[in-house]
Amino acid sequence: MALTDDKKTDNLFKTEIMFKAIKDVTGISKKQILAKNRVKDVAIVRNIAGYMLHKDIGFTSTDSAKILNLDHSTVIYYSTMFETNYEHYKEYKDLYDMISEYFWSEFSNKENEKIDLQVKSLNTLIERLKRRADYLLTKNN
Repeated sequence: MALTDDKKTDNLFKTEIMFKAIKDVTGISKKQILAKNRVKDVAIVRNIAGYMLHKDIGFTSTDSAKILNLDHSTVIYYSTMFETNYEHYKEYKDLYDMISEYFWSEFSNKENEKIDLQVKSLNTLIERLKRRADYLLTKNN
């Protein structure tokens, strides 16, 4: 299924929020995640990022892999192993929970900001249209 341009833009927006959440929670940068670094802490975070891109944000495994500079089978593996890692690996579970909570909180805040801006814009447009209607009514009378 191909994503619409709006969906792609929304997913890319979520991706940047995810990388910010990871950096804020763990101190691990996007650059470190995208590197071929196999250091344990980075590898765990990369695994979580792959899962989140694919399952939480909704990219295909191929698109998720492209974002992370990985093979798509690695993202499929991350997704397949999520339940096991989450259930049996406390460090993984705790990190995922913190990153996910932070991500969804940040995403909600950003969405609310976007909605507020759109409402203001619509209110401005409504006022402009009211003035035009009033002008036209006075011209026709």
